[in-house]
Amino acid sequence: MNDDEEPQPSDDELSLSLLRVVDDREKADWLREVLSGFSHRCRNSLNGLKLGLYLTKRSSGGGLPAVWSDLETTYEAIERTIDRLQTIYRPMPLTLVESELGSMIAENEAAWRLCFTERRKILVIDRPPSDCAGRFDPMLLGQGLDALIDWRSQASPRGTVARLSWRCLGNRFRLGWNETVQPTKQPGLARPNASTLPRNRPRQPIDPLVLPLLARIIGAHSGHLEKDSGPTLSIQMTWPMTPECLARGQSVLHS
Repeated sequence: MNDDEEPQPSDDELSLSLLRVVDDREKADWLREVLSGFSHRCRNSLNGLKLGLYLTKRSSGGGLPAVWSDLETTYEAIERTIDRLQTIYRPMPLTLVESELGSMIAENEAAWRLCFTERRKILVIDRPPSDCAGRFDPMLLGQGLDALIDWRSQASPRGTVARLSWRCLGNRFRLGWNETVQPTKQPGLARPNASTLPRNRPRQPIDPLVLPLLARIIGAHSGHLEKDSGPTLSIQMTWPMTPECLARGQSVLHS
């Protein structure tokens, strides 16, 4: 694949299946019970494989065929998938901070835009007329949005314009992600100046489980993620400004 080609996304049945499970607490508990032992057994097997690869590479003096590099890449991909599954099905405690959602987004905006600009795509940050403060976990929510933006910057079609928007409706946050695809021959989608981009930035592997992770994070905030059906990705996330976990005595930090 050359630099101008986009990876071709495929329908990921695992992601869609998990997305239907993580919003239901009973189903999530069942998923944890089913996958916990399986994940540990897989990780033990992978650790044995990793040790074997390491010892073989060390004793080879650098003369291994290319297939060994492919094996290492496959191992790392499986390990990342297991890590993500464990993050999704394990309990997700929150460290709540009272803050404006826009402050967290502003801290990450430059890096998020760069992910899209590097691939000749556009990320639009649609701010509300006025922001409002609520209680959420900025580290956890930022992790989910990082994963979403990295995924969509790679997997979305050439010419994608993605819009990240948020509003405060009543006592709830509403965070939206909507994509459109436009012709690539327009000024906003021109190739960025190479001198302004970081050197040797590695292409990150596409994460197939971003939506279940994000749904799990929003669910931990007593909220819900909805994915619209359509040719382009559109999701809406809502959660209360005061998550239900506060009723169970969770402390809040003030920014």
